[in-house]
Amino acid sequence: EFSSIFLVFCDLEVYFPAHMQEGSFYGTFILANQVIFATAFFAYRVFGWWAVSRTLWTDVKQVLSNGMAENLRPGKSYVLYFFLALSIILGSLQLLWSYHLILKVQEILAGL
Repeated sequence: EFSSIFLVFCDLEVYFPAHMQEGSFYGTFILANQVIFATAFFAYRVFGWWAVSRTLWTDVKQVLSNGMAENLRPGKSYVLYFFLALSIILGSLQLLWSYHLILKVQEILAGL
């Protein structure tokens, strides 16, 4: 996933704190990656996730209501319900992670 690329660089800060090198290229690099990660995370994992999930729910509702799911894969409709359940679980995780990300952003902004 795209935002994870920047998370790797953000994790460097855990082992090599950027605040120890204020004003350095490294500190600027870490801050830039934190901003890009947060922006990409919200774009892809929060807003994008729910847009794609909405399409999934709409499509599943249609193929279940018109009987197409049973016609194409008899006895396998449970898989669609499984994917809907996963959509809820993973969507909840996205919201939990976004909450933790907001807390981290507040912590960083308080330190500036």
